Amino acid sequence: MAITDRVTHTLETNLKELNKKAEFVKLRDFYKRMQESGVAKKPAYSLPPLDTVGRRFRQPTTSKATR
Repeated sequence: MAITDRVTHTLETNLKELNKKAEFVKLRDFYKRMQESGVAKKPAYSLPPLDTVGRRFRQPTTSKATR
């Protein structure tokens, strides 16, 4: 069994067990209501692009003028 299959199986099993617990169901419903009303939002991060500055310092810099 591949790792992804094992993880998927574990998540499905745990979700089935959690759906049986009233506390989890109430929390899930509360969170869903908060999302619908706009109170609970996914955070928006303004992360910079991948490491482009590091590449500049690690790779030799040559320009057409110095060739």
